[in-house]
Amino acid sequence: MSERKILLARARELGLNLPGNISTENLKKAIAEKQAGQPDRDLEPVNAVVLDQLKHNGKDYGPDDPVQLTQQQFDRLEFLGVVAAAEAD
Repeated sequence: MSERKILLARARELGLNLPGNISTENLKKAIAEKQAGQPDRDLEPVNAVVLDQLKHNGKDYGPDDPVQLTQQQFDRLEFLGVVAAAEAD
């Protein structure tokens, strides 16, 4: 995937409504400005439960094992049906 496509996808994730003909440099600046004003949710830990099997950071997890992931890892693995959000106590 090209750098520009990656940047445009990130801009959409951040909710930026930019013109299609924006320069790559201005696109980078807009993303940086938007990210500077908000915490990086991708780095926040998420508690999850393994649904099937998972090998994470060199450790094997089986069904119903708790695991802590970053938000980005959780989103991908949840989409694949490997983990689910842990129930809050």
